[in-house]
Amino acid sequence: MACEFPKTAVLSLEMAHRLLENDKDTAIKLADALIAAGNPRRAEDILKDLYNTMQNDPEVFQALKDATAKRSLNEGGYEKIADGSGSYRDILKDEEGAIRIEDENRSTKGTSSVERLATELEAQRNENPEDLTILRKLADLYHGSGHTEKALPLFEQLIDSDQGTDLELHTILAQIKLDQFDRQVTQLDPASDTYEAEYQELLARKAAFRFENSLALVERFPTELKLRLDLGQHYLEQGKVTEAIKELQRAQGSTHLKPRAQKLLADCFCQRGMLDLAERTLQSAIKDKVQFDDEKKDLVYTLGSVLEQAGKGSEAIEQFKLIYEIDIDFKDVGEKVDQYYANL
Repeated sequence: MACEFPKTAVLSLEMAHRLLENDKDTAIKLADALIAAGNPRRAEDILKDLYNTMQNDPEVFQALKDATAKRSLNEGGYEKIADGSGSYRDILKDEEGAIRIEDENRSTKGTSSVERLATELEAQRNENPEDLTILRKLADLYHGSGHTEKALPLFEQLIDSDQGTDLELHTILAQIKLDQFDRQVTQLDPASDTYEAEYQELLARKAAFRFENSLALVERFPTELKLRLDLGQHYLEQGKVTEAIKELQRAQGSTHLKPRAQKLLADCFCQRGMLDLAERTLQSAIKDKVQFDDEKKDLVYTLGSVLEQAGKGSEAIEQFKLIYEIDIDFKDVGEKVDQYYANL
């Protein structure tokens, strides 16, 4: 990259990314090289996959945002403006079009912008009631601006249409309904004598919805392994260990989901008292993890805990010491290792 040979850099970084699929630094470097080499769409796809596993990482979010912007610039023709070979007239036919595009893509929409765009889309929808593209734009607009009560029936209509095979629609609809449960909780009166009962009822209804929705999605999208992982976790939370094991074993077919699936499988085996199976499963997961990130620390810690339960104290402390060497603050590792040396 320093020599300004991004295409050559991509060759090496692609190989590194295949070996270190969930390594953040490698993925971001590859995305940067792809953008420099003129392939921002591939960069965006890589960062989307990374973002699915690291949704709370601001660096990953920013990298994805930048890649999406770069891809939009390339495909929209804006780079021609920068080098003098094009003009805004080539992209926007009039000022009204500029305002509409700006409104649709603004991450934080003002009230006036939302109302203006919603009015326009509602009018288009009345003229073309069968146009699912307009319906989706309107649903996304209401959802993105916090008008979930208006967005909900539109997403339901989209799912009932030919777009019912779009997993993203089901995911958005489920999240809207889960958010409704959360809002109902905030509306409860903590001073009321019935508060605790009402609170527990809402939690139970929310958990039931999550499970039923997860089961329905697996039936509709049987090859989506992330859905298998989620369903397995729900089964485990309900104490249905056999069903959980079946789903989690299927989820192992995905490379980036495998460590999480194996961690949950180990939990299943522990609940069955099969500590030797839990130990082997965790050892396999740890072996597959090259980078000693938080996910690997959690796997190593869990293995140490399983070994403790199995009465293998000396082997357990060796696992905790591996974490202690690089992160003394991880869970109670510092306390465990310090206590071990104090008792020598």
